[in-house]
Amino acid sequence: MRRTIALLMLACALWAQESPFKEADEAYAQGKLRSAEKLYSAIAIANPDPQVQADAFLRLAWVQFSLNEKQAALYSLEKALTLNPKLTVDPNIYNQEFYRLFEMASLRRTLASSSPGDDPLGERAVPIPGLFVPAREEALPSPPVKMLSLPATTPFAVPLDNKILPAAQKAPGAIAMEGDITLAVLVDALGKPRQARVYQSDFPQFGDTIVRQALAWKFTPAAKTGRPVATWTAVVLRLKSKYKWDIQSAKFTPAAQDDPIPVFLPWGFQRDRIPGEYQTAVFKDAENIHAVDAMPDLRKADVDLDDFSGRETIKGVVWIGPDGRVKKFRATQIHAPGLIPYLEQALTEGYAFTPPLSGGRPVEAWLNAEITVEYKLQAPKLLASKSVKVNLYAP
Repeated sequence: MRRTIALLMLACALWAQESPFKEADEAYAQGKLRSAEKLYSAIAIANPDPQVQADAFLRLAWVQFSLNEKQAALYSLEKALTLNPKLTVDPNIYNQEFYRLFEMASLRRTLASSSPGDDPLGERAVPIPGLFVPAREEALPSPPVKMLSLPATTPFAVPLDNKILPAAQKAPGAIAMEGDITLAVLVDALGKPRQARVYQSDFPQFGDTIVRQALAWKFTPAAKTGRPVATWTAVVLRLKSKYKWDIQSAKFTPAAQDDPIPVFLPWGFQRDRIPGEYQTAVFKDAENIHAVDAMPDLRKADVDLDDFSGRETIKGVVWIGPDGRVKKFRATQIHAPGLIPYLEQALTEGYAFTPPLSGGRPVEAWLNAEITVEYKLQAPKLLASKSVKVNLYAP
């Protein structure tokens, strides 16, 4: 009897040390998606650790997404974010469409709990609900996590007593800006670029020119067991430019209750995700970066660009405080994403509005912005270039 108990205790200890996802991960790796779905769901419900539950819901969402059950995947992502509000998705693993689904789940979660005084894009602490852990022999119940409702119209609308008018509009005539262009480059065993693609750019106007010039760059090739081999690499170019604009019109209207929920353009790390075509493609005659000992190293990068002129309407949402001062700006439409943080600074420092009133009291409000400009983007100058190890091959 004692021997049996000791063996059981040893088995439990070994099971505790083993990853709770081992069986589910193996099922997924073998292509048994329905089995993996059931196993991840069981872990999400029964595991006592909320962090493990959140990870299980994330993996479950990926399986549901792979089964083309995107609505179910969206709900699973919401549950994961409810359990772990700081949960992130690695763009090296998940493709762009799934990443966007994750962003939608995050926005749904945030908007559902936002009030007019909140920054709907800010971080907030969300209490983790207690989950019932059933006995092993019992059937697993549905997880007691409330589904988050999403209003069909914007939560940014605030009932106002007055019409908000611009009180100060002092925008600079030129904005100095820096940004990145990130390329995927196929480098052969001789170090010669064979293909190049732009997959992220703060200066999309120059994408075609950059790609043509990239095919003349020089690399040291990747190495595998001491031999040069062909592989894909990511090259990040840090550029500096000046955006000179002549504002033709600037229209600001308070967000209305029937406005659609805005889709904000991400800026910062989130924009540097790898698109789906690079996640799923199998490149002929090129090694997976995980299979090489050394990545290609960029030895020479010549960048020669010309000025670019155009006309555009920049759109977004402006958040103003009770004093009428601009607090933040979130873009929904813009030609050069790298301009976003500098444009926000220009609006914050140069614009002010009559204080919004609701019920006779100053309140915060959100304005839909449309700024039409004629502009010239000066030819960006190269500040730095580097090769970075980014997985451009399906894991």
